[in-house]
Amino acid sequence: MGDRLRLPQSALVGREREQRLLRERFAVADAGQGSLVLIGGEAGIGKTALVDSLVRIEADVGAVILSGHAYDLSITPPYGPWVEILRAYHPTATLPPIPRSLHDSQALIALDSQDSLFTQALDFFVAVAREAPLVLILEDLHWADSGSLEFLRVLARRLHQHRILLLATYRSDELTSLHPLAQMLPVLVRESQAERLNLPRLSSQQLRALVVLRYPLAESDAARLVDYLEVHADGNPFYALELLRTLEEEARLAPDGEGWRVGDLSRLRVPPLLRQVIENRLARLEPATVALLQLASVIGQVVRVDIWQAAGGVTAERIAAVLEQAMGAHLLEESRDQAAVRFSHALVREVLYTGMVLPRRQATHRQLGELLAARPDADPDAVAFHFQRAGDPRAARWLLHAGRQARQRFAPRTAIERLSEALSLAGHLNGTERVHARLERGRAYETIGSFEAAVADGEAARDLAREAGDAELEWRALLDLGAAWEPRDYERAGDHYRLALARARSLGDPAALAVSLNRLGRWHFNVLELDDALARHTQALTLLEELHDTPGVARTHDHLAMARWGKGDGIGADEHWQIALDLFELLGNRQALAASLATSSALSSIDFFVVAVGSPARDLERAARSLQIARAIGWQAGEIFALIARGCLLALRGELADALALLHEAQTRAEAIGHREWSATAEWAIGRSLLYGFAVEEARRHFERALTRAGRIGSVFWTRIIAAALAQALVEAGSLDRARAILDTHFGPFDMAGITSGSLDLAHERAVRAALALARGDHSATLQIVDTSLATLPNTAQGTIPQFVRLRARALAELGRSNDARQDLLAARETLARFEERPTRLVVCRELELLARELGRVEEAEEAGREARTLAEFIAGHLPVDAKSFRAGFAASIEELFTEGRGRPRPSAGALSEREIDVLRLVAEGLTDVQVAERLFLSRRTVSAHLRSIYTKLGVSTRTAATRLALELRLI
Repeated sequence: MGDRLRLPQSALVGREREQRLLRERFAVADAGQGSLVLIGGEAGIGKTALVDSLVRIEADVGAVILSGHAYDLSITPPYGPWVEILRAYHPTATLPPIPRSLHDSQALIALDSQDSLFTQALDFFVAVAREAPLVLILEDLHWADSGSLEFLRVLARRLHQHRILLLATYRSDELTSLHPLAQMLPVLVRESQAERLNLPRLSSQQLRALVVLRYPLAESDAARLVDYLEVHADGNPFYALELLRTLEEEARLAPDGEGWRVGDLSRLRVPPLLRQVIENRLARLEPATVALLQLASVIGQVVRVDIWQAAGGVTAERIAAVLEQAMGAHLLEESRDQAAVRFSHALVREVLYTGMVLPRRQATHRQLGELLAARPDADPDAVAFHFQRAGDPRAARWLLHAGRQARQRFAPRTAIERLSEALSLAGHLNGTERVHARLERGRAYETIGSFEAAVADGEAARDLAREAGDAELEWRALLDLGAAWEPRDYERAGDHYRLALARARSLGDPAALAVSLNRLGRWHFNVLELDDALARHTQALTLLEELHDTPGVARTHDHLAMARWGKGDGIGADEHWQIALDLFELLGNRQALAASLATSSALSSIDFFVVAVGSPARDLERAARSLQIARAIGWQAGEIFALIARGCLLALRGELADALALLHEAQTRAEAIGHREWSATAEWAIGRSLLYGFAVEEARRHFERALTRAGRIGSVFWTRIIAAALAQALVEAGSLDRARAILDTHFGPFDMAGITSGSLDLAHERAVRAALALARGDHSATLQIVDTSLATLPNTAQGTIPQFVRLRARALAELGRSNDARQDLLAARETLARFEERPTRLVVCRELELLARELGRVEEAEEAGREARTLAEFIAGHLPVDAKSFRAGFAASIEELFTEGRGRPRPSAGALSEREIDVLRLVAEGLTDVQVAERLFLSRRTVSAHLRSIYTKLGVSTRTAATRLALELRLI
């Protein structure tokens, strides 16, 4: 790092507490626990001086100190301050080199996502910190681009693990409530426990200390000088020092023997603004020197000497002379880059810049734009900025380049800014360039979740491409439109994907054809045309393997995994996912890796309608990593889905408080960005979590909202999955007729003979159909539905599906086949335990306890009962603390579950009412609930209520046990 301006120690008067805190933070960081310190205050308040005071200490102990700035009156390129930090770094024999991808444009473009970039930078800084304590300084963060702020957030979350102290300064008076930094500050404090220092103005006593330490003065002179500074500097240290320097220059403050004296201040014409102080200082310089300084102000806050010399058309000697004068006047200072200098303060540059008349400023900007554009390493941001300020139409094309580069560098918000500016100058772009600008901006909008804007740009790009007769660009626009519509309206998405496939075939490009086949195959999956999905993806895989397109092969295996999973083939799905994950990892495709990790963790292992092939540890690790990656790359939709995946996993483990917190966050954020698919999915997951806590009525309401949202986007897959969940809740609430109506509406009327093929959505439906039959007392139908459904699903011989097995156990027990029922419950419990699924296992263990007791297996019953109670206690301890009604409802349900059949006296002949005896007598004859209701002229719901009362009074759990005990007691 180059020498920094070292203000005198007196400039730090009144900052003792802040200096002490920074030294403490550095000591802690040096010991291995880094941190972030945010230093705010108005311009000139002493933020940089405070940082410099620490830098002088840190340099003496061998710390690596790197700093970067953001600037006003110039364009801020993507990650500008971080780029400066890397430029200031110099590897040594012990310090590692900078990765090529962080300083080489082509290597950077080869990265696949913002997270890949962030990971490379994180790994580099960590590697440096292993060798020496690392201090990173970000100055004037209020002018930083969004990409720089995003990386700051990512790095801040990792600091506590490494020897890195990060100091960030910003002007607090520049921040409005809508400023990106203002919105991020509380997030940084919450996520990384950042320390916030807001520097106040100096008090009268502190100004006195500043004066006394700097000048040996008589008491009366010191008092007059402090009064002067109080009025005109208003407690701002920079203003105070500049005013003191001006007083010295005008001999109003001068040495006098061994001390100093203060002249007459009452007649002094004091500049009301610091700008005038700077202007007065400039007035003492030669006009030619001022002109060159104004040229430098147009170049930027940091001025490369070679560009300054070339633009000014002067010799190196002339530049050196100007530098000597400017540095002597405290207008310029050395930069850490030996090939550049910098203005001593942003206000100095502002005075010079605004002191130029507009035509001259524009001409200078045009000259600089042409000069920079001719360089082989031309920075499109800088070139575009100068042409813009010059009002030159060439700005449009350079803005397009800058926007594309920003998106390639994973700075979508910066890309949107540049491309919007380019499109505002669309009259200076040709037809193809306008299409590219729309496509690039639409993709950037989609990345940040702005659906309407993404669609508008996609449609504009498509129309422009058609007008230009460019089939390839039209194909790309159609794909982008399909992707934008997919989370919101599957019918529209499918229309665009089919048009894109037709256009790809006309191009005769196998790579384009494979991409379109995969996109359309994914759409087929979402509308549950699973065989079509498998066919499309298989065709795409063949093409891509022939092309040796490894990224395409990876994506296709991910699609095939989903299609296999949708057909209930858990083993086949897991094989494809493992290939996809390995390839994404190898390729460094972080966005695809995040999506695949979330999907495989949420679906492959825990949805027991397919064979469970993973493990809880693996799935939780995958979900956590997916969330980490999605956050790092700023992929909002991916982060929401990762939250849902982790929430579902925690709900299955019975950790309902944490699960619901994640799922509610996901639902809120999905609504905020208009992602209807994830909004419906989160609502469904919330309902399912509530159902695990026996909050049936509240779960039903969430399922109904989810079903409405899924219907709006036309997702057959989610509509059916959610409809089955709603029907299940209705069965548990005793609303059997409504449950059947829901199933008939979304799956069609049920026909046992129609169970000839298997898929995930149909497995969900058939499980609820079996539960309906069981609730109606038709146990033979329950068995038939379960066994036939299992036979249609692949790989079921290699694992159990607890939802089906539990229903079969209950039907078998009702039919008097208690030993067979026991075997099914044991198998279901084993599978659920292996995957640490607690809510369903709680009920299975209780059912096993009651059945084992009826079979005389006392020890087994007691062991199952203990396990059930342990599970109940665990879930009760993981309910939301503030959800009183939820906790009360769960406690009541558990009490009812464990009270049944325990601690009751042996029933007497008078235990049952006459109507209950009538119901039990007909049940003993083998009639179903519906048949009993018809015989006794009752509703089916009333019959079910009588049966529950009978079970409770007799202390049994099945119809067979109730009949047997009633016969023993001669109740029937």
